[in-house]
Amino acid sequence: MKGIDHILCDHTIVNELLPMGNCHFIDTGAFTTDKLTVMAFDSLKPNDLQSSPFPHVLPPDDTQKFNKKTNDAY
Repeated sequence: MKGIDHILCDHTIVNELLPMGNCHFIDTGAFTTDKLTVMAFDSLKPNDLQSSPFPHVLPPDDTQKFNKKTNDAY
């Protein structure tokens, strides 16, 4: 996008950090893959970390049900 230095995009799961022009898709699906992508704003270089599994994270088959309930609340 013109006039904007960088845009960080999520909620679109990608296999690895995906830079496209000044857009950076950073959502690597940590809730199912345990791969959390973190970017340093000063250098815009990726640092991949392994996320810790959390007991409150829903299994993938229940995620759609949860998202529907959450979205219906808005």
